[in-house]
Amino acid sequence: MRVLAVALRQRWWYRSGVEIVVGIVFTLGGLLFLFLAALISHQSLRRLRDWGSAPGRIVGYQESAQSGKCYYHPQVAFTARDGRTIVFAASTGSNRKGYRVGAEVKVLVDPANPDHVELRAFSTLWLPAAFLGFFGLVFAGVGISIILG
Repeated sequence: MRVLAVALRQRWWYRSGVEIVVGIVFTLGGLLFLFLAALISHQSLRRLRDWGSAPGRIVGYQESAQSGKCYYHPQVAFTARDGRTIVFAASTGSNRKGYRVGAEVKVLVDPANPDHVELRAFSTLWLPAAFLGFFGLVFAGVGISIILG
């Protein structure tokens, strides 16, 4: 009889209510992160497919301070289809200057709004989705392992 009680306690359906709730919360959180990663990836694919690409050049850096640290956002200049030269600061930055001034880069341009421009780089297109996807897998995996024991 004691062997049967030990065996039953090791089954997932005999887990305490708190363990099950924690496992479900972790799993749902992980699934939410995975959903957001898929959504961001889909948006990046649509931008690559629908937006135009243009050559640009790094003309400098815009500095921003967050939590006492300095981040450098590349400033990019490119020529729009209508002949205007547009200069913009990339939305992502790092604690070091990743490009040399004068380096050629690719930019993505929204055809409906040429002033809406984005640097065509891994950090802009895929890093947020990769980050969320990784943590989504970790959280979902932990949650499932808690539920199944």
